[in-house]
Amino acid sequence: MRIGTKLLMGFIPLAILTAMVAEVLYINSKWISDSSQLVKDIYQNYANILEIRKHEKNYFFYREKFYLLRLRDLSGRLSEFYSSRIREKDLDEMDRGIQTSRDILNRYQGLIDQILLAGEPAQIEQTLSELGALGQQLEHLGEQLIQVAWIPIQVGTRKARTYSTVFAIQAALIGAVLAFYLSQLLVKPIRQLVQGTKKVSEGDFSQRVLLRSRDEIGELAQSFNRMVVSLEQSQARLNQSSQELRGTKETLENIIQSSVDAIVATDPKGRITFANRSMHEMILGEAGAEGNLLGIKMSQLYSGGYPEAKKIMNIIRDRGRLVNYETTISWNGRLLPILTSASLLKDEKSNVVGTLGVIKDLTEKRKLEEELKKAQSELVQKDKLAAIGRLASGVAHELNDPLTSILTFSNLLKEETVEESSRESLEIIVKEAIRARRIVSDLLSFSRESKPALQWIDLNDVLNLSLLLLEKQGVLEKVEVRMQLAQELPLVRGDSGQLQQVFTNILLNAIYALPPSVAAVEGSSSGERRIFLKTQFFDGQEESVTPPPALKGPFVRIQIGDTGKGIRPEDMNKIFDPFFTTKPTGKGTGLGLYIVSGILKNYGAFHSLESAPGRGTIFFVDFPLSDGGKTIS
Repeated sequence: MRIGTKLLMGFIPLAILTAMVAEVLYINSKWISDSSQLVKDIYQNYANILEIRKHEKNYFFYREKFYLLRLRDLSGRLSEFYSSRIREKDLDEMDRGIQTSRDILNRYQGLIDQILLAGEPAQIEQTLSELGALGQQLEHLGEQLIQVAWIPIQVGTRKARTYSTVFAIQAALIGAVLAFYLSQLLVKPIRQLVQGTKKVSEGDFSQRVLLRSRDEIGELAQSFNRMVVSLEQSQARLNQSSQELRGTKETLENIIQSSVDAIVATDPKGRITFANRSMHEMILGEAGAEGNLLGIKMSQLYSGGYPEAKKIMNIIRDRGRLVNYETTISWNGRLLPILTSASLLKDEKSNVVGTLGVIKDLTEKRKLEEELKKAQSELVQKDKLAAIGRLASGVAHELNDPLTSILTFSNLLKEETVEESSRESLEIIVKEAIRARRIVSDLLSFSRESKPALQWIDLNDVLNLSLLLLEKQGVLEKVEVRMQLAQELPLVRGDSGQLQQVFTNILLNAIYALPPSVAAVEGSSSGERRIFLKTQFFDGQEESVTPPPALKGPFVRIQIGDTGKGIRPEDMNKIFDPFFTTKPTGKGTGLGLYIVSGILKNYGAFHSLESAPGRGTIFFVDFPLSDGGKTIS
């Protein structure tokens, strides 16, 4: 038997019950509908009675004929309603109430006619009293009729509720029987099929559905079993192919991910669809961040932006490939030089589906090239300086003896000469000879590196001694010196003579940068001649002070500043070069700060400058302290 026939036989009892329920509910609803119309008419009748009572009271108060005429009109309508609703036989409670109301209404109408015809007030008063009593009876009967009119509706509602309950119980019983019938007919076999499909979806192809019925579900079970056998065979072949493909894929992925060059694939719109480990490390600077570059456009990586990406794509489309193209990429403020080669990716129909590129990072190569150039430059510079040093040493030694003789005999002649003009000339000779000897001394310092005599020294004492010597020479004339020296400054290991030379050179440069003393005399704000010295000790834990990156641990800082003209930005990188000077010819050799830099480098000290044109200069010297450093109390 087919499933459709079985279902039809099961639903016939339910269809019969539904028809019975529909017929009974229709009859009951028709009765309730008729009763509802009666209730509506009774309410309208009660509304007319209330309207009569209102006009009746208005007449009692105003005694106007108009209200009597309204009473006669309304009572006529009410009489028509009562006449239409009275039956001659089989009277029920509603009919008796209507008949009683009609009788009272007839008497009410008669009293209205009497009042309209009466002329004496005494007769009208007596009639009015009777009229009010009848009106009150009409109102009371109207309320009773409303209550009686609701009774059929309430009875019909209770019947409908009773019928619904009975029919619901019958439907539940029939439904339970049908449910059991359908569960045996459909649900149980379908559940077996569902369990079988779940097992198959989980990979268990040994599952079979055992159904012996001859209906559609039985045929479906047989088809399912044949499908499972076919899937089992296909799965075996698929597993074998999958293992082969997995091995090939893992080999290719290992080759691509192990490549030292970056490999990247993009879609036709230039969005990254694949990037190997080297690509992520090159751009993001970290391994294992796969996925962060996916979806990013290559035009966002090229430093030339979209125009450069468009140029590269035009070359690839025209030539079919791009070979050894040098450019730069930027990401998070990092600029990387690269060498890239790329080609088009096509599918089996030769449609372009993207590009494949190989990128080589040229950063290390460029760095090595720069270091090689720098080393070559430094080697050439050292060779030049060595040659200059040898020449300077020879010249200095050759000039020292003549200069000594010139100074000796010039001083002797100055003591023996009486004429003022001759003495002035001799003083000029002595001064120039002293300057020439200082130049010779600088040349000797430049040409040789003397071994320092190390001892524990206080940098405050070295600064004070340098200032004292400059003061004796008259260099500090009309210069305001401000000092802020630390009270407890740790001792450092050094040669006091060399460090005195360092501080003296820095102080001389600071004094030379000050404005002329005339401006100071005239009180000009631009003529402030002031230098300041400051010493500080830092244990390396202060957050307010940033030490040089290579400096670890505690250190002593020396600051020497001035209110001079400052250093031009273009000269900041040249001031420590040998023979560089901004002084006029004959005022300096350009070796002072070069010698200072060399001495400080030998001590492992760090030096830096802060300067701006018109705002003066501050020279910082940071001396690292050894673990065995001593501290003055």
